[in-house]
Amino acid sequence: IRYGLAKIKGVGEEAAKAIKEAKKRFGEFKSLADFIKKVDTKKVNKKVIEALIEAGAFDFTGESREELLKKVRSQDKLTLAVGQNFLFAPKEVKKKKILDEEEFLERLKRERQLLGFYISGHPLDMYPHLLKVYQDRIEDLEEVEGFKEVQIPGVIVDFQEKRTRSGKYMAIFNLIDKTGLIECVVFPETYEAVKDKLGEDRVVVVVGNVTTDAETEKKKLLVERVYLPDEKREEFQIIFKIPPKWVENGNLEKLKRFIEKLSDPHEGAPTYIHIKVDNKIYLIELSRKYWIVPSGANLNMLQIKLGQYVEISGNNL
Repeated sequence: IRYGLAKIKGVGEEAAKAIKEAKKRFGEFKSLADFIKKVDTKKVNKKVIEALIEAGAFDFTGESREELLKKVRSQDKLTLAVGQNFLFAPKEVKKKKILDEEEFLERLKRERQLLGFYISGHPLDMYPHLLKVYQDRIEDLEEVEGFKEVQIPGVIVDFQEKRTRSGKYMAIFNLIDKTGLIECVVFPETYEAVKDKLGEDRVVVVVGNVTTDAETEKKKLLVERVYLPDEKREEFQIIFKIPPKWVENGNLEKLKRFIEKLSDPHEGAPTYIHIKVDNKIYLIELSRKYWIVPSGANLNMLQIKLGQYVEISGNNL
């Protein structure tokens, strides 16, 4: 993906020109250390380099953004003498770190702040179950005629709280999913009920009515309810599709131990085993002890570890 360096927040024209000149004069940058040695650090200072790291400009090095930031921020000045700065010291090649939910969302937040969009993923990537359960998409709303209720998982951006003439508070924000963006309006009565769930970069499920703005003719969403990803657990059900070979090779015991780590009899959602034995298909509901808590982290873990062998769906939606 090519993107004008000067458009990255915190870089600017002078730094972008200096980087371009260094690349033209010395060739491709091979690492962060190589970059620092080649550029004019009076124009490309620490703040510029930090912005470039957070925008993903040094992902080609194979080092995590967190590690690169730690190196740069640990220096009072960008010392260029090879051997005097551990930036340039030989290092072991580390296994690429898998970001947890909070780290992943923070990375994407910084990308959007610096670039205006996401490049290494989308916040909804952490909540695949939401996209399965709630299937309304923003791109489809243009076709909606009249007044229709929809349920859309998305990310809140450009959040604004406003005071009305009567002294009450309401909110306006844009909701983005992987297909588009729509303006959302939360009137005072609703805002009072849902305001603790709203905020910049929050992942939510917005339930509301689609309408068309009389002046702009653009679609708007009049918000009625807002849910966080871990709410409404009763609307989920989890089904494990067990291949017959798992019964023979002992994988069921491994699955049992895995399920136990994610389960809670009070907070879990109905969990089932789908298995075929002697050409007959059985759907077995597990006891509440093995009901998996449908948190974003747990459901994402199921998708990563078991993929095609697990189905997450809505229950009584």
